[in-house]
Amino acid sequence: MLNKTLLKKLSTGNILVPYIDQYQNKGEFPDKWTVEIENFKRVPDQAFHPSGDCLASSNELYKRLTGQEARRTPAGLRRVFDCGHFWHAYYQNILVAMQYAKAENVERTYTYDHEDGWLGRGTLDLIVDMPKGNQYIVDLKTMNDQEFDTGPYPLTLAKWTAQVNCYMHWTGIKRAFILCIRKGGSPGKGGLPAHDLREITIEYDESLIEDIYKKWSYVWQCVQDGNPPKAKTK
Repeated sequence: MLNKTLLKKLSTGNILVPYIDQYQNKGEFPDKWTVEIENFKRVPDQAFHPSGDCLASSNELYKRLTGQEARRTPAGLRRVFDCGHFWHAYYQNILVAMQYAKAENVERTYTYDHEDGWLGRGTLDLIVDMPKGNQYIVDLKTMNDQEFDTGPYPLTLAKWTAQVNCYMHWTGIKRAFILCIRKGGSPGKGGLPAHDLREITIEYDESLIEDIYKKWSYVWQCVQDGNPPKAKTK
């Protein structure tokens, strides 16, 4: 039976966080958590990626797909990514140990084959199985302390919403949320933990999917024809 504190937390809108808190408060863990951070190099491909391509302009996408604009990761950003990979692996380990996520549903890569000839490719952080039987796509995002405390910037939320909507469309799982992780360089607001957690529900939006796919189909046709997108296209 859930305790009163857990029930109170559930009523605030968080779905998964109260269970994580309960598990960590109980303190019955494996001997160690194993966290691996891969030093992989980004390999250019001909697929559209929800993590960065949903809100990019047609011209930006065209340049990437035709090799005119290589993505580089400077040292400072590499450290940011590595810290993000750590937090991802940490909570993925915890949720597998809690039996809320199966190992095969952690960092699971999907490829979507569209009828217009282009491919979409992305890796889901987690598919979580909640106690009542509902499945959720859970995307983990580390946030700087100020943005975590005040809420994500509109552009940030728009990117997350588009990315997760693609995953919902590809998997058929229409429940999803962002698990926000406070990086914790400063004390938590109002006495909350420095490394606090928060959830943001993402609603499925078919019209958003249609807009994204329409742009990707247009860019893909431009690539096949060898003609850059028109200047005014987004």
